[in-house]
Amino acid sequence: MPFQDETGTCTTAQYTDLTSDGHFKVWNSGQDAEFGSRGGIHGRVKCPETDGQCFVTFFTPFTKVPNYIVIDTDYENYSMVYSCHSGPTADLWILSRAPVMDDDLYSSLLDRAADLLPQFDFSTLNSPRTIQGDQCSYVNTEVAFWE
Repeated sequence: MPFQDETGTCTTAQYTDLTSDGHFKVWNSGQDAEFGSRGGIHGRVKCPETDGQCFVTFFTPFTKVPNYIVIDTDYENYSMVYSCHSGPTADLWILSRAPVMDDDLYSSLLDRAADLLPQFDFSTLNSPRTIQGDQCSYVNTEVAFWE
């Protein structure tokens, strides 16, 4: 996530308040490598169609071109999201509903992403994967969001 330094951990993206027209809120957050206090950024998202082409904004008006593209999901365990508009390089996020993703699933998703994004530079992915679990201090999203 652009707001988070690469040594950060316990990263989450929490989505709430979905409306019938495809708008919702997101709170991207994480902790530093020493598991200090949680910090993050609030944003707004709209997905006006059902094709995975979405618009995310944190500080500015929505872009005219989708900047959050869901390239694959099983709707229950994972989603893979691509963006070529969030910074100097393209981004790929592999998101899991479980705190720890099975290594075989993660490997198969990397292979699937390589098929779907043949021009993507996979050397830009953070490695190792973000730590999750008991050492993290997660917060209740209902309390964290602004109106």
